Amino acid sequence: MTRRSLPERTVDAWVSSAVCAAFPRARIWGPTQNIEQTNWDYGLSLGDGKLFILEDKGTTAIRRKRKKPLDTHSIYIDTDQLAWYCNQVERAADVPVYYVLPKPPWLRAVTGSEVVPDQAVCRVESVAGAFPDWAFVCRAGDLRAQLASRSTLYTDQLPFKGSWTLSEFFGQVKDCSIGKRIAGKGEASALAAKAPEQVGQQPTTAALSIGSHNRLSYVGSALAVFVPAEDLPGWSR
Repeated sequence: MTRRSLPERTVDAWVSSAVCAAFPRARIWGPTQNIEQTNWDYGLSLGDGKLFILEDKGTTAIRRKRKKPLDTHSIYIDTDQLAWYCNQVERAADVPVYYVLPKPPWLRAVTGSEVVPDQAVCRVESVAGAFPDWAFVCRAGDLRAQLASRSTLYTDQLPFKGSWTLSEFFGQVKDCSIGKRIAGKGEASALAAKAPEQVGQQPTTAALSIGSHNRLSYVGSALAVFVPAEDLPGWSR
């Protein structure tokens, strides 16, 4: 079995840490991914703020024979899950979904420890910067357009049009230019039926593709994030 260069569990932990550093009052939870109910454990006491889903992906180191760069990392995308995000969660539940796609910079010496993985040297600092500077974020629909019919993305393709670094993404959340606006008791504000960056776009009409195995739920690394207005400098603008 090919060893992951950056496991999804690790990405979950690093993303959670980065979210808390940027938004000290943020709430983060692992939502239920049930395709029958699109149940995101959507509470009624969230208050005022921004809500979004982050689907974190891991990487696998590969060496290509011809295409340069020869050394890169692959990111597998479950296309059935991606279609479900685009067609059901975003349309029916009105919750924007963003994929977190790391582009790990293996530029530091290995840890030399059997307990601490080599990728840990890139967590806080590296020649390429900290994790939020080399993890990229994109909307689910933009990722589907980038992949076309493929299920594998390579880190040397990052960034692509419509993607930002995690740091840039946090900046747009603070400006309230992205994310679902929540007002009062957890109900969507009438000001934003869609996330702001999707307003004016035509809704997708592609049919939901679940696959022949007819799964009842998806197994992924989704994190639901609610950022309260107190952590949003642009909330009242």
